Amino acid sequence: FLREKNAIDEKAKGAIVMGETHAGKAGIYMHDKDERDKAILAYAKHIVTIADTIAGEQYHFSDEKKTEFTKGILDNLVRMNVVKITDPDETPKEPLLWYVQKNQDIAFPHIVSKQVENAIKSLRM
Repeated sequence: FLREKNAIDEKAKGAIVMGETHAGKAGIYMHDKDERDKAILAYAKHIVTIADTIAGEQYHFSDEKKTEFTKGILDNLVRMNVVKITDPDETPKEPLLWYVQKNQDIAFPHIVSKQVENAIKSLRM
C-alpha cells in the first residue's frame, strides 16, 4: 500500500512496528512471515481474551453481544493509521509525546492491514 502511494522508498525491504522490548526479535519478524503471523495472532488472542473477560464478567454481555464486541475489537486491530512525523531537528522543550503529536500528520487514515487480517482470520470463524 505504501509503495502504491509513493509513501515509502522503493528500496525499502519493509517496516516492522513494535515496542522497544521486542527489538531483539525485529530480525526474525522482518525475515520470517510465519513467525510474524504467529506473533500477530498471539497478540490478537490476548486482546480477545481480555475483551471476553471484560464483556462477560464486568458487563455480563449476552453471547450475541460478546460476539459483536469481539468482532469490533478485531475490526479495529486490523485498521491502522500511517503517520508521518516531521522532525524539525530541534531539541524538544516539552514532553516527547507532545513533541511527536505536534509534529505528526496522519498521511493515510484507517488502512486495513491485509497481513494482520490474514494472520487473525482463524479468530473470525
